[in-house]
Amino acid sequence: MNPNTMKLSRLLVLYFSMLVVALGQTTIVNYTFENTTTPVIGSSISSISWDSGATASYSAAFSAQSQALSIGSMANGNSFQVTLDASGLENIVFNGFRINGTAASPATWQLAYSLTGAAGTFTTVSSYALSAGTSVGATTLSGFNLPTGANNNSSVVISFLATTANKITGTGSASGTLHLDNLSFSATAVPEPSTYVLFLGLIALAGALIRRNSAARA
Repeated sequence: MNPNTMKLSRLLVLYFSMLVVALGQTTIVNYTFENTTTPVIGSSISSISWDSGATASYSAAFSAQSQALSIGSMANGNSFQVTLDASGLENIVFNGFRINGTAASPATWQLAYSLTGAAGTFTTVSSYALSAGTSVGATTLSGFNLPTGANNNSSVVISFLATTANKITGTGSASGTLHLDNLSFSATAVPEPSTYVLFLGLIALAGALIRRNSAARA
């Protein structure tokens, strides 16, 4: 390979690396709930709320983890919600998280999303039964990829709704404490015009490299 072709090859590798970085998936919001409901990443684009009327507290509710958010007085029909302003972002993913409850918490819950704010229409993603246990296997739930309608959308809401008056264990009407930890979103940035210029540059460089190699072999 001649020096010019080697130089083009290095430039091509460099440009591809830059493109991968520009379009890479990254964490945009991360809640660890260490004495606060403010996310350690993405505090300006996300918040969390609930309607049970309880005051937030923090406890070691999961095995081998530090503090989690504890929401009391959760009963049938109560919910908590996570908002996300995804302006300038696409390929939105709500990642897996940890959740459990005390024995008196509602046993079943529904996970849903809205693309039109808290007062909008919610689409159900899944339903699940809570555990009062603390192990990773019993308390880790899968996340999901949001639809393309979430891209560049300032009004994304994730909702967790209690769907039964039955307790996790025992009998009687549910009204207990819910524990949450490690709520997060990932996304990629909506490409800037300069990214498309970079991509076109890559195509041009690749074409030049192919033509040079063809000419060298002729």
